[in-house]
Amino acid sequence: MDNVPQHFASIFADKSAVRTSDWWDTPQKDVFLDHGVVEFSIPKAKAAVTISGVSTELRGAALDTSRHEPQIPKLRSINQNFVLDTKKPETIAEMWVRQGTLTACNFGGAVVSQLTSGYDGTIRIEAKLGGQTKFIELNNDAEIVLSNTSDLFKPKSRIRCRKTITSACTGSST
Repeated sequence: MDNVPQHFASIFADKSAVRTSDWWDTPQKDVFLDHGVVEFSIPKAKAAVTISGVSTELRGAALDTSRHEPQIPKLRSINQNFVLDTKKPETIAEMWVRQGTLTACNFGGAVVSQLTSGYDGTIRIEAKLGGQTKFIELNNDAEIVLSNTSDLFKPKSRIRCRKTITSACTGSST
């Protein structure tokens, strides 16, 4: 689509929940750091991302998208001629989320996905790209935001971050 600005994929987490990481260098924005949030950007390539406890389907576990799907923008409503090329999509990353709860929320003026899970163990996020494996390890109660947006916090956008991602995700639907 010609009128869609360039998008950037990132994972955001509460800095205090990060146990360890070996990720691509990501310049940190003060607006996030001031509120205890750290960003892990995903390079503009086709990375395969997995998250322990949510990427595989477990018996009895389900993915709740009831507070996600109705709130996210649909490309077809922006451009009725939009057709997704399923054989060669232009993607930054591929990620399977098969359990937990996805909630759409406003984060720095963009609609993002907040993922919560009842996973009982260290959360390990891995990204595989070009023979490299990068990882982030988080406490099991970590708040995680999955973002595929154009530039967050443009100069005149209103910053809604407070202390944690939950407060940054205001719950206000867009």
